[in-house]
Amino acid sequence: MNKQSVREALDDALSGIKEDAALYQRVLFSARRGAPERKGEKFFVLAAALLLLLTATGTALAAVNGWSVLQFLFPGNGDANKTKTEPVHQEAVSEGARLRVDSAAYDGRTLAFDWSIENTKPEIPMYCRVEAFTANGARVWTDGTDSFDETWMPGCYEDASWQDGEIILLPQEAIGAEKLHVEMKVLLFRPQRPIAQIGGCEDFDPDLAARKIAEGYYVIAGGDGFVVYDGEEEKWMQVFMPKELPMDMGAYQVETLEIRFDVPLMKEEALRLQAEQNYENAHGRAHYETADLTSLGLYLTLKLEPKDDYFRQNGNWKLTDETGAAFLAPLADMSQVRPEGWAAGGTHAEYQWYGLKAEDLPDVISLTWVPDQGENVLFPVRVR
Repeated sequence: MNKQSVREALDDALSGIKEDAALYQRVLFSARRGAPERKGEKFFVLAAALLLLLTATGTALAAVNGWSVLQFLFPGNGDANKTKTEPVHQEAVSEGARLRVDSAAYDGRTLAFDWSIENTKPEIPMYCRVEAFTANGARVWTDGTDSFDETWMPGCYEDASWQDGEIILLPQEAIGAEKLHVEMKVLLFRPQRPIAQIGGCEDFDPDLAARKIAEGYYVIAGGDGFVVYDGEEEKWMQVFMPKELPMDMGAYQVETLEIRFDVPLMKEEALRLQAEQNYENAHGRAHYETADLTSLGLYLTLKLEPKDDYFRQNGNWKLTDETGAAFLAPLADMSQVRPEGWAAGGTHAEYQWYGLKAEDLPDVISLTWVPDQGENVLFPVRVR
């Protein structure tokens, strides 16, 4: 596979979602998470750094039970958190695998749930892929942070089991519903050829991979993705998100795990942050359509009417304190600007992030425009 083929495969996989910047960013996370022999590494430095920042990482487990959404969201003090959770206790079992969800939480805009997965036939590695995932019928994507997409098991997990969770900003069609009906289908692929795992989970030896493939093995590189031949580089490399399973995988068995559960809307009042009715400066006027904090996340939506081209120049929206100093940013900054708003004389800047509690925030926070050149433009709101 040459560079163009890899690029086309990624473009095809990402088609139709580039207009959603937050979703596009999460998919890119999943596409290149932890990949040795990466191409375009510079582009993914931010994604890798965010992955290191996240507290909700997947870990190996001794048994597939006793895991909760609070432990996933708030490691170390989950039981002390006041998030309202809903028991789920749903399990899907195939001939050689088990998937379980024990609890979930939903605040009207964000869905969170724990999950655990186990390969009960660890002598035959399985490749996991989420084939379908919906909330009230609307398509949603795994959060891309140590998701079981693109992962081989055992792979990097010596006991062939793994526990993690999902924290998902819902699409517009699913926001605000009194109850969410969640459906997820996970496909598991087991090659029938003898399998060789090359390298650990941090490195990959393309020469050794070539030798093992010549001997008739199907090669797995560490725990993620696929090993394919790059004709331009003339070596075997690791790639992610191909449209189809690589042809050299040969014959394989497929198992299906399907899980369904309902989650009611939390009965809690969001903390309304104190925003001014209108903000005005030399470059524009604005107001907050949303300035809320729940036990699942922080939600800021700023409607902006620019007076000039200041907000069109290169720069980024960041979450800052009242002095303009960014915190949890740029790594945790999932803001997006809707460029179509410019045609109507306005735009939106959105910031949504999970796991932030009021005590984690300064007294005043701001969605702040930080241009490459020029002064920052702040739109402060008071937390307390």
